[in-house]
Amino acid sequence: MYQVGLSFDLNENWIGGSYYIRSLVSAFALLPADEQPMLTLISRNKDSVTFIQEVGYTKLQWVHPDQFHAQPDAFPFDAIFPWADPNQAYRTVSWIPDFQELHLPFYFTDAEIAARRHHHRLRFATSGLVVSSDSVSKDVARFYPGECPNVAVVRFASFDGFDDSKIDQVRTAYGLTGPYVMCANQVWVHKNHILVIKALSLLKTKGVDVTVCFTGNESDYRVTGYAKFLKQMAEEWGVSDNLKFLGFIPRSDQLSLMKGARYVIQPSLFEGWSTVIEDAKAMQQFVVASDLPVHQEQLDANCRFFPRHNPEALAAIMLEFARTSPKITRDNDYADRRRQFGRDMLAAFQRFSNGPRMQGAQSLSASDVAALSDENFASA
Repeated sequence: MYQVGLSFDLNENWIGGSYYIRSLVSAFALLPADEQPMLTLISRNKDSVTFIQEVGYTKLQWVHPDQFHAQPDAFPFDAIFPWADPNQAYRTVSWIPDFQELHLPFYFTDAEIAARRHHHRLRFATSGLVVSSDSVSKDVARFYPGECPNVAVVRFASFDGFDDSKIDQVRTAYGLTGPYVMCANQVWVHKNHILVIKALSLLKTKGVDVTVCFTGNESDYRVTGYAKFLKQMAEEWGVSDNLKFLGFIPRSDQLSLMKGARYVIQPSLFEGWSTVIEDAKAMQQFVVASDLPVHQEQLDANCRFFPRHNPEALAAIMLEFARTSPKITRDNDYADRRRQFGRDMLAAFQRFSNGPRMQGAQSLSASDVAALSDENFASA
């Protein structure tokens, strides 16, 4: 059985990264049993493990990072993902979500950009690199020419469900009693919520009221008090009653609200591969998205695009859909896309990784790792 060491610690400050790993495990769960890898989580705490266990994948083990780093070569992993001990570069397949700091450098200090460049080059030194889109793959060649020859594009798919029968109940719980539009990004400066607020103010001058629901973490380390600033702008522009800032809410509630919305707005100034868009595609919801190349790479149906710096263009689309709901074309093949995510990732592992190095008395067998995992679960 193919053995994968999965380095993971739950990070609620970057929940998109955590959901990426959970979605990958969910994709493996959809594969036939003989294709499923044995996954060993290299995680610091039980909360991280529980977060992954919730998807129901049965071929799952757990070792603590201290246990792994004490004798990393001894573990019989065919591949390690997405980062690990520097001495494990020969069998580590890395992942870089995007190069936002090079596209939007004004949101980062010089020290932050230098640190990110350093970490990217550490990942380039592994056996291979996974990225989520053609856009990011092109960025590797553009910003780091010749430095990373082994790149695979593996497009991730969205997982996690919601109960259709509870959509109205969830809407009511959050005070959404009438039609509304959903914007499910973290409240960070590059997510471009300000454009949505400006578009609402333009609609207001035409006598058109649209309710927009914002969900997501309201803490952006780059701009202290950014969510407070947005709320002040909404007040000054006379649209505070048109906005609901719900903050970070349970994912099942967020997905229910997305499904119950008239459509989803994704106004972001930068993405590596938008989880919001994948969520919308999975539930067959309409998306009004900014004109990022990666958004256009992701969407080929149930969508409209607008120039990302043009509130008038967004307001025009919102005005149209305030009068007539967008028409949705049904797509029944998203389960295939989910399985393909798992297969493509395994193919990248097998293409790039050089497999276990140690053989002999000091190496651990698969049963040794299983026993260590059992001890960790028993003592957690």
